[in-house]
This record gives sequence, C-alpha cells and structure tokens, in this order.
Amino acid sequence: MAEEESEDGGKGGGKKLIIIIFIVLLLLGGGGAAAWFLYLAPQEKETPKENAAQEELLQEERERASNVLEKAKDPYYFQFRDSKTEGGDYVISLMDGKHFLRVKMVAEMEAGEEDAHRYLEKRRPLIDDMIISYFASMDSTTAQSPENIERIKKQMKKKLNALYDQDFLKDYPGKGKNPVKRILITKIILN
Repeated sequence: MAEEESEDGGKGGGKKLIIIIFIVLLLLGGGGAAAWFLYLAPQEKETPKENAAQEELLQEERERASNVLEKAKDPYYFQFRDSKTEGGDYVISLMDGKHFLRVKMVAEMEAGEEDAHRYLEKRRPLIDDMIISYFASMDSTTAQSPENIERIKKQMKKKLNALYDQDFLKDYPGKGKNPVKRILITKIILN
C-alpha cells in the first residue's frame, strides 16, 4: 500500500513540473513577443498618402498662423455689443429650441480708420440683427463644432464687409478693400 501512495505522489509531482514548465514558456514567449513589437520590429514607413495628408494639415496650420500675423498691423477692436450697457454678449436661442448660445465677438480693424469704425457704429442694429439671425438658424451640434467656428468667423467677416456701400469703399483710404480684417470670437458657451 505504501508503494501505491508513492506512485500516486510521483505522478502528481510530474504534473506539477509540466505545468510549471508550461507557465515559464508562456511567460518567456510573451516577453519575447513584447520585446519584438516594442523594440526590434522594423518600423512601418508612412505611405505617400499619409505624408501628403500630414503635409496638408501642416500647411493649413501655417496659413492660420500667417493669417493671424498679416492682419491689422495696428489693430482696433470693434465691439459688436456695448459691454457697458449690454454686457457684450449675444444670448441666442438655437433652432432646436432647447439650447441657448452665448457669444461674444469683436471685429479687428486698423486703428487709424475712424471712418470705417463710425460707419459700423451707425449700423449697430443691422449688425445685431445679422448675428442673431445667423446663429438662430443653427442647431446645437453645428454651433459647437470647431470646423464651424472657423466658418462662422469667415461668414461674419464677409457680412460685416458687405455692410459697407460702394460710395464708402470708393473713398475708403484704408489698407486693402475690406475694412474688417478678421473676426475674433472671445466667448462661446452652449447651454
């Protein structure tokens, strides 16, 4: 009977040894695979399409940066709304009726162009109507999208410059044909 117990104990020890060897091999294999993928594997080369896409993104960023630098050399900022009496913000109900948008914008112009500033001051109610109508036609997804923020700036610049009539622009002494150089959104909050 003692012999039978030792035979069973020997079989159990062999099974334990096989399991331990198997676990050690798994750990070594996993470590080797990790080392290969992290350090030894050849690096994938970017395809020409990926390079072109990255270069295009870099070019867009360079253009944005240069647009910032080539705007008004001596800037004056026209406040769309009077910050003392109106708080400077527009609070607009969006098209979905569930959300409000709080927006504050300024127009960048050349400081020495007082006539262009006064021209916009006299048309403040038109500007208010233009901005409120423009944003009220948006839904919440459109209003908060970063791509649309840039589009909004461009549209507002076009709309403000379109307010200047041909008689004013004919005698306009300023630099370039557009008195408004760019639009800056200084606050945008979606409720």
